[in-house]
Amino acid sequence: MNESERANGVYLLAHNRDPNLASVWGAAVLKMSFRLRDAEDSPACKAIYPGVLRDLGVEDADVEKYIVEHREAVEKAARGSTAGGAGAGEPEA
Repeated sequence: MNESERANGVYLLAHNRDPNLASVWGAAVLKMSFRLRDAEDSPACKAIYPGVLRDLGVEDADVEKYIVEHREAVEKAARGSTAGGAGAGEPEA
């Protein structure tokens, strides 16, 4: 198993233990992608993000808390970095 596969396995294991964590992760990456582009006030963000929160059943406060606790991994994913594979650097639960 290479490093990328190991990193992805850790990501999946952590998120399979808590399905809500995967939802918070996804919302955090989406929000960070808008934040990095200074577009949190954009019509696109205002149209998409609240619906994603609703559909995933998570609260913005939980997403913000996750971003604060795991900023580096969330930013890396939001930037589309593939170094280390999908989920690489994503923190444990």
